[in-house]
Amino acid sequence: EAAVSIGGKDPAIEQNQLNVFRFANRIPLLFEQGNDVITKTANAMKWSRYKIGLEQGVGVFVSIVSTKIPFKGTSKEYIGDNDKISGAVKKALEQCASQLRTKLAKREEAKQQGEKRKNLELYIPDVSRAVYGVLNSLKDHDSARSRCVRDAHVGILDRVKRGKLLASHFAGELEKYVDKKYQEDGLQYQMQNKKKNRVEDVFLGPLSSERGLTPALSNGVCTIQFLAR
Repeated sequence: EAAVSIGGKDPAIEQNQLNVFRFANRIPLLFEQGNDVITKTANAMKWSRYKIGLEQGVGVFVSIVSTKIPFKGTSKEYIGDNDKISGAVKKALEQCASQLRTKLAKREEAKQQGEKRKNLELYIPDVSRAVYGVLNSLKDHDSARSRCVRDAHVGILDRVKRGKLLASHFAGELEKYVDKKYQEDGLQYQMQNKKKNRVEDVFLGPLSSERGLTPALSNGVCTIQFLAR
């Protein structure tokens, strides 16, 4: 059994180094850590390949249960070098590190999306006032058309002149657009993860073929069809 962690407030996890916790037959091994095959295997791994930085404080937990553990030392303080054990520990840690890398990538993506949304929302008041100011300055429709304002936009100018369209309205529409864009980006990210993880489509069919199905409803992530009445 193996596990890999990053960070945390546990005082046993020290920063800027690999913290190895060893267990043999459910009993923690507290001495001769540097000579243990688990420690040697963990230190030999290239953690940067999995986007895991030791500066965050990395915890490695390995538990070995067997009746043939090659203990060393006068009181079985550590596990001696063994190719089979080393290979099994390496494979387990690689799987843990790969899963942790995926989780860290998702967290970083979510962080970037949040920062992007925050930056967009930051400029909404200024953009709204600027757009309103430009439209409010176009009092003459004829001169407005000469500035490449389309006929479809003349109605907007009328609403601005009558005071029915204010900067707050533009701000509200921009906020809706940011929300929509944020949801679309999140949906696109889910679709990319679906392709990367090779998730297979699952189809649930009716028990009886006598009843037909309604037209399919799809949102890009899943497709749903209901039984027809």
